[in-house]
Amino acid sequence: MNTILGQETRVIKTRSVEAGVTTTGGHLWPAKFLVGSRWVSPLSAAPWAIEPLDRSTPEILKVLRGDFFCMPFGGNATVHRGERHPVHGETANRRWKAEAAADNLTLHFSLKTRAAGKGVELVSRSGKSARVPLDPTFLAGR
Repeated sequence: MNTILGQETRVIKTRSVEAGVTTTGGHLWPAKFLVGSRWVSPLSAAPWAIEPLDRSTPEILKVLRGDFFCMPFGGNATVHRGERHPVHGETANRRWKAEAAADNLTLHFSLKTRAAGKGVELVSRSGKSARVPLDPTFLAGR
């Protein structure tokens, strides 16, 4: 486990991919990919990532970096159909359970508002490209 820009981050590295995922919100950053003979880093972190923020700042703004899974995409201050979600949903704001190996990182998440599928898997194996298979029951929310 590493701390990168103030966030607990799980990191995986292979010959062609280096990627980190925050345990809060599951934000993918940093990420470097070997393309031909050069490394490419297509993602950024928020410029305030290491600044002290007010306690009332939403988690997503404290962690904001790279790419992250949103479910649901927006947030709602008023309860709708018995559900209330933070901006970009629970998935982008709450803690994920991570299991890491040298070339494999599996993240698990359970929604409070719905009984949904549990996980996203970020995998990079030596000599192979990265892939992110998603449990389809996670999207269905059932």
